[in-house]
Amino acid sequence: MEPGVEAKVVQRLRRAGGIEVRPGGPGDLVVSIKGTETVLSLEVKHRFVEEVLHQIERLPPEQRERTVLVVPSLSPKRRHELRHRDVSWIEYQTGAIHLRVPHMAIDLVEEPRADAETSLPRLSGKAGIVVEALIEVGRGQELVSQPEIAERSGSTQAWTSRIFGELVKAGALDVVGRGPAKEWRPKLDELLRLWIADGGPSPTVTGMYLWTRTLPDLLRAVGQTGAEGLSYAVGGVAAANLHEPTLTSVPSVNVWIPLSIPAESLAARVGAELVDAGANVFIWQAAGDPPLRLARPLERWRSDAPEGLGRLSVVTPARAVVEALQGTGRGPEVGENLRRRILEHAWRPDDE
Repeated sequence: MEPGVEAKVVQRLRRAGGIEVRPGGPGDLVVSIKGTETVLSLEVKHRFVEEVLHQIERLPPEQRERTVLVVPSLSPKRRHELRHRDVSWIEYQTGAIHLRVPHMAIDLVEEPRADAETSLPRLSGKAGIVVEALIEVGRGQELVSQPEIAERSGSTQAWTSRIFGELVKAGALDVVGRGPAKEWRPKLDELLRLWIADGGPSPTVTGMYLWTRTLPDLLRAVGQTGAEGLSYAVGGVAAANLHEPTLTSVPSVNVWIPLSIPAESLAARVGAELVDAGANVFIWQAAGDPPLRLARPLERWRSDAPEGLGRLSVVTPARAVVEALQGTGRGPEVGENLRRRILEHAWRPDDE
């Protein structure tokens, strides 16, 4: 378990009162209430995915009943589902705790009234583009206006106003001022939390194999399609790693192209072969092409891009976080590193 996550979990449990906590074996905590000890086996994930739930449910009964899912945060809908399926969890960012383990029953989950009242549309489509625009603009300035975000996201004023209202209810936007001079203060951590919990669009995936010597060569080959007039954007773990280098290389590249463009067209342009297995490029497509709306040339914090990649079209850092956290292997780690970088470099009053 990551030391930072373990410290937060211990802190959350002790804050509940009357609970003693000490380390057990690797990934375990020994929790004691009134002298009765229970060993918790912690399943730490940077993001909830359905497969994790299935893995817990497949565990032997003795192991499953003491297994606790540890995640940054969950939506009210997901919390309800986990209760219904008798899964214990701890949210190390929000402090929510729901334990139904041997000799112990704890439920410290406050469902904010704002969440209960909000009817925020799914963030996988055009509502997510408004959130994406808010995060992008909010990274560089304290206050935003509805017309600015409507223009940036390509949304109508009425739609933008609706999303703003729901985000205020959800605690992700603060209203500043009144009347025509009214502005909004984006809360980037909350906007990211909502978007991560909801997720991005589920893409239609087509695999292809493109022979190149190195990953940069592979990315340059994909990027060449832009020079030929094809709209595209690198996404997922590869995009997050490009924005904030974490891994020395990634095994494959995900690239978004318009739904109206046949996957065969991209393969033909770069001299690749569509394959069912062994792909090193995965073509992603989704209705409405939301990831392409705000994609732009590569932006990095820590260093310049390798030669020839500076103009590579990449999804925004915030969208890369959402997509990477849904990835496998070290994808969630890459996404979490980029999320921290976004929050660290967000606008602050002393920036001016």
